[in-house]
This record gives sequence, C-alpha cells and structure tokens, in this order.
Amino acid sequence: MAYDSVSAINLVFAAAICAIGLVDYLKLRSKPALFISVAFFFFWVTHMISFFGVTGLDLPVLALRILGYASVISALFVIWSSGGKTAQAAEKKAKRR
Repeated sequence: MAYDSVSAINLVFAAAICAIGLVDYLKLRSKPALFISVAFFFFWVTHMISFFGVTGLDLPVLALRILGYASVISALFVIWSSGGKTAQAAEKKAKRR
C-alpha cells in the first residue's frame, strides 16, 4: 500500500470537523452542528476506505457520501428555515444551564 497524503489529510480534517461538531452539539444542543458532525463521520469512513485501499466498495462509498451531503443540506436547511437564529438560541439555552 502506497501512502496517499491527500487521503491522509482528508481523513484528519474529516475527523476533526466531526469531533468539533459533536462537541458543539453536546455543549449547545445545536441540530445543525449534529448534522454536520454526522456528515463528516460519513466522509471520514469513506476516507478510511480510500486510505487503506479497500476495493470493491464503490456502492457503499457512494451511499455514505450521498448521506453525508444530505446531512450537510439538512443542516443548512435548519439554519435557513430558522432565519439564522439557531446559533443565538443555542447560546441562550447554554447560558441558562
């Protein structure tokens, strides 16, 4: 297996964004943060598959990436439908605790 630096970087950043989104969700109960975290978990899994050179998983990788993009779209829809007020509401909720 040859070392693929692009896959390694994608793997690290996907894991970092997933972790940050999860921490934000746990702290503020922000649904968009949870959706982003889930999306980047799916992306992380596909990057792991790519990094380790696993073959024959084209359909599952495609499905995971579609789910990831759908999660990002869901997060953006929640923000859009709330008029961008989700962050302020989450901060107020966190301060009350």
